[in-house]
Amino acid sequence: KQQVAAMAAVAAVVVRRNLDTSAGISRGFGLSPRARAIASGPMATGIRKEAKDRGGPICSVCLSIAFIVGGTWMLVESLNNPRSGGSEKYATAVQAWDSVVRPRFDGTTFDVTAVISTRAGHEKSVRMKAVTDTELVWANDAELGEGLDIYQPLHYEASVELPPYLEIGEPGNSHVELLPNTTNAATLTLRVASRTASGGQAVWSSGPFPMAFDERLFPMTPAPEIKCKTEQHGYWVNHGCHALKRLQSICLQVGLDNSGAWQLAPVGGVEGAFGCRIEHFWQPDTYSIDRCWGPRAASGLCSPTGNSSFPVSLAIRSSHDPMLVAASLTQGTFNFGQSQVHQEIFAALFLGLGAFTLLMTFILRRLRRKDAARDVQREPFSPMAARFGSRSGSMEDCSRSGSME
Repeated sequence: KQQVAAMAAVAAVVVRRNLDTSAGISRGFGLSPRARAIASGPMATGIRKEAKDRGGPICSVCLSIAFIVGGTWMLVESLNNPRSGGSEKYATAVQAWDSVVRPRFDGTTFDVTAVISTRAGHEKSVRMKAVTDTELVWANDAELGEGLDIYQPLHYEASVELPPYLEIGEPGNSHVELLPNTTNAATLTLRVASRTASGGQAVWSSGPFPMAFDERLFPMTPAPEIKCKTEQHGYWVNHGCHALKRLQSICLQVGLDNSGAWQLAPVGGVEGAFGCRIEHFWQPDTYSIDRCWGPRAASGLCSPTGNSSFPVSLAIRSSHDPMLVAASLTQGTFNFGQSQVHQEIFAALFLGLGAFTLLMTFILRRLRRKDAARDVQREPFSPMAARFGSRSGSMEDCSRSGSME
């Protein structure tokens, strides 16, 4: 639909430019004074009227052609409907998940130990809990999920508290100074021990992930200092806009290895790409800007930060999770597109509008020509001839009056 609208817009712009050019020439733009005087006469008025009468049909024909081309394109696309192929792959993934993968994933225990680089010997351990709530809501799908299989969701979640910024940063940093950058920031490493219901065990690590770091943002002009706070949610220091980014969540994809244990499963075999969000290129860690950090907080409803701990959510999903499969098939949009029936309906609608517009254009054009023929029969002389005749009559009257005197 967007491509059809674009084609119609282009056609309208081209027609508009052509009409503007013809109107400019008919008004005498770019002509000599003598030619401009002729262009302002009664004959030119008739020409301009005829040009206006032609402009409407030209625009209508172009729009009807755009409708016909768009309808034809939709009809061709419906023959190779992308929704049918994507929904079939999704249905296969749902069937494999419910019958094979989920029973093996259910009952697995994941014990996670958080290791902080600046706190040697101080570790936090937590056991992840299973979550079976419904997750996928097809609000972005063109058919609102109609025809897509329903599955039983399952993933594991936990949360860990990380120490305050002032403790994980370098010594001597204060609330108004900059934290280390992402290269020198304190890091978090996750050590995961998994055990399946059938006895498969594995221990593996993920990370390190920077916990909180300073990032210099590209300044927005004009008034970069004001926009740094209001639009970029940072703070202005040392003639630059800075923002503190902190670790918000970590999501890991896992799969069964040959021994029947759950291990990290990189997407496509790419190292480090074992996250859960395709829009982040399957990176496992996500970060958020702390608007309350800095000498002048970006929000007026902030309490002092830097001396309090902050939570980080953890999640583990199977690489065969239907939600991840749907994200991969739709490039993160969760929209499989229109069904073949709806594409055919839209194609028929566009073709009908194009044919109707084209037919009405020819009918109106024919009626205008008949009206013009009647006007010619009623007025045998052209405007120039009529004007010349009136002048000749006035000259004869003057000569007669002179002779009588």
